Amino acid sequence: MKRIDLSGVFVLLCATTGPWLAGGCSSGTGSAADAMVDHPSGDDTAATGGADATGAMGGAGGAGGTSAADVAGSGGAPSDTALDGAVDHPADTCTLPSDCPDGTCWLQLNGARACVKPPASPTLLMCPQAGDPTCCKGDGDCTLAVDGGQIDKGRCLPRTSPCGGAAPIGNSCQFDECRADADCNAGMPAGATVAICAPAGALNHVNAGCVYGGCRTDADCTRSPGGRCAYALADTGGACVVRNVLFCAYPNDPCSMTSGCSPPAMICVPNPDYQGRRCGKGLPMYP
Repeated sequence: MKRIDLSGVFVLLCATTGPWLAGGCSSGTGSAADAMVDHPSGDDTAATGGADATGAMGGAGGAGGTSAADVAGSGGAPSDTALDGAVDHPADTCTLPSDCPDGTCWLQLNGARACVKPPASPTLLMCPQAGDPTCCKGDGDCTLAVDGGQIDKGRCLPRTSPCGGAAPIGNSCQFDECRADADCNAGMPAGATVAICAPAGALNHVNAGCVYGGCRTDADCTRSPGGRCAYALADTGGACVVRNVLFCAYPNDPCSMTSGCSPPAMICVPNPDYQGRRCGKGLPMYP
């Protein structure tokens, strides 16, 4: 299939491109700096870091796999009781594609299968009066011919900036980045052991997108008792770079999503080996 994002590691230089794809662009001061953690439904952990229903989509030409958590502000941080507590995994609520007629039967991070469906589109922004050929006014403007003429589920979404500054104007088209896990293998970054295609609706993604890291479910997190597979913003190094990863969070980590660091400059982020958490740099906030 034709790929939309060639980086494979979800890197955004917001100062030049404005908004982005899967994982944390937003215009609020909290934005992805809250270290979004998503532990799907059925578990006690709530999606965080901006799981509001307004979108943070960006980039002219559309980068696939945009996260719904990008959509507007930062949402509340989850409690460690939710993230680190010993909660029994729920039973599967679906097994076949036919069980989810308007979505996808997807293996969640907690090890249970459940239906996920694309989130509703947020309110769109006005396109510049002078005219902007990259600004879309609806999903109907977003068509991308791939694989012999099929259309890859284009969505028109408002542009946002993850690091503040001037408010972006207009909307841009976003497209599915992948259809199966195998589509993501080529883009796996060094050190990662997991590459998955998260369907629209999973991990707060508006479009299907590639996700990388060190775990697929809680069962992969065995370094310490009580390990959970989570999804959050990686250390930015102080730059306006958005990259969300799958990693193992443990109750004995030196920091949590709610304590142990001094936001917004420092937030609790995954270790480079995707095992455990430490304090690292979040997204800078420009005036």
